[in-house]
Amino acid sequence: MTAPAPERDDQTQVGAPDAGTRRRPLARARTSVAEVLDGGRARSVRVLAVALCAIAAVLLSTAWSSASPIGSSPDEGQHLQYAYGVASGEALPWNMEFVRDDAGRPFAQVTMPAELFEFPSSTCYAGKQSQPGACELNSTLREQRGDVAADGTVVGSTHMTTYPVVYYAYAGAVMHAGLAVGLSGPHTLLLTRILSGLLSAAVLALAARVAARRFGVGATTVVMLAACTPMAVYMFTSINPNGLEISAAMLLAACVAAVRHDLAARGRVTPRMQVLLVVATAVLIGTRPLSVAWAACLLALLAVPVPGGPWPLRRLHWATVGLLLSLGVFGVGWMLWSNDLRESAGLGSDEWDAYPLPLRLLLVVLKFGDLVRQSVGMFGWADTPLPFAVVLAWVVLAATCVVSLRDRTRAASTPPGVALLFLGLSALVVMAQSIIGAFGWQGRYWLPAIAAFLVLLAPSLARATRGMPAVTVAVVTLLAIQTFALTWQALRYVYGYESYYNRFEAVPWPDGLPGWQPAGGLETVVLAATVGAVALGVGLLLLHRTDRGAAPAAVAKTGR
Repeated sequence: MTAPAPERDDQTQVGAPDAGTRRRPLARARTSVAEVLDGGRARSVRVLAVALCAIAAVLLSTAWSSASPIGSSPDEGQHLQYAYGVASGEALPWNMEFVRDDAGRPFAQVTMPAELFEFPSSTCYAGKQSQPGACELNSTLREQRGDVAADGTVVGSTHMTTYPVVYYAYAGAVMHAGLAVGLSGPHTLLLTRILSGLLSAAVLALAARVAARRFGVGATTVVMLAACTPMAVYMFTSINPNGLEISAAMLLAACVAAVRHDLAARGRVTPRMQVLLVVATAVLIGTRPLSVAWAACLLALLAVPVPGGPWPLRRLHWATVGLLLSLGVFGVGWMLWSNDLRESAGLGSDEWDAYPLPLRLLLVVLKFGDLVRQSVGMFGWADTPLPFAVVLAWVVLAATCVVSLRDRTRAASTPPGVALLFLGLSALVVMAQSIIGAFGWQGRYWLPAIAAFLVLLAPSLARATRGMPAVTVAVVTLLAIQTFALTWQALRYVYGYESYYNRFEAVPWPDGLPGWQPAGGLETVVLAATVGAVALGVGLLLLHRTDRGAAPAAVAKTGR
């Protein structure tokens, strides 16, 4: 016989719950309300931070664009003519009519308004540190291109005929729009510089968003600030595709790191991420003929397995792989076409080829030291270098902040070894072209690869969202150096360099009458740069403080 079940104390269980049972719903309610309030405040702070960063982008782009004369950036006069011709259709590859100068270099003729040549001729100050940027208007260029026609146009010629047209279409459209709304030639060119800077800023913002969502705001801030050297910002705000090339390389590096992270964390890559990967590749390849090499080196990292995970290339959609291959074929074809034009002009060096290979290797290897220095600060026509102490400070501070954030408790989806593999491949590209083509590299040419390498380090850095002094140190010190660099190069064009005492370096010191004045005046430019740097620093630190954490990592030291 079964024993009767014990009676339930319904009153105790239902009608009179104990004190602990009564308090739990209230505690949950209070926690929920607090979370909502905290979440609302965090959202407001993030909106404020993003607004500060946007304001900073406008101020910094305007300040850097105004701090040097139009034409002071290498070959800027040639680039702006090509941009105008691409936008008008006259300089498109299928419409260009080539002429050759006495050296055999191919030029394309472009008909454009004479007022776009109203800037100081760089021939009077390029390579002459003591000469400010106060020169006669570009009469030399006008004379080379003939008389001004009745409609106010002149026939120019540019040798930037081997460059892809992505950046030039954008810059040329800005020029046409500026003239159409009644801006003067100098103001139109200044606007083109500013909007070139904002284009690169938009690309960088997209790269930062891709990286920060996966690797944290702190790590992303440090690597991207380290990558945006004074030389990089100078190129962002020049009429030159090199600036877009640098920012596009950083975006593609962020996309490659994101693909590897997503495969480690979720085992799949979203269609949106794959589309962005293709777009970033297209933009990078469309900037300069050799950019396809940086794109190929970055995409090669997708053939390296994720630690404990799959091969990224095998998880991409076949259409994505097909588009990437098609872009690669296009980029290689354009590079070969541009090299063919260069060789047909006889621009090689028989003297270089006559040197023994060991000597050429030694010269190329030693050149890498100059490339690193130039990639931090070598403005103008290689005539406005930052002081070596400032360059050294940038390198040491950036390296220290990055290394101090290294996370050794887990295996990153993109380990430092993979990032070093990319940097090594890019160095081989530099060496190969230098040895084979007798090409004298400048730091700004290798800068896209250096910047991409730094972005690739983000996955191996700590994901902590608060209390990382390295983030604050990087923001304060690197932005301070940026402001100093802008002031230094502005003083160079206003006053020129002067040697004040034997055995000491010549410096651009505000002594005597100014020889050139930036738009708005030197004080206004420096003030805008300072306010912009402060706004950017505050915005980045606020984003860091409100970071809710990076996406969880699925790769640990022991595997997945």
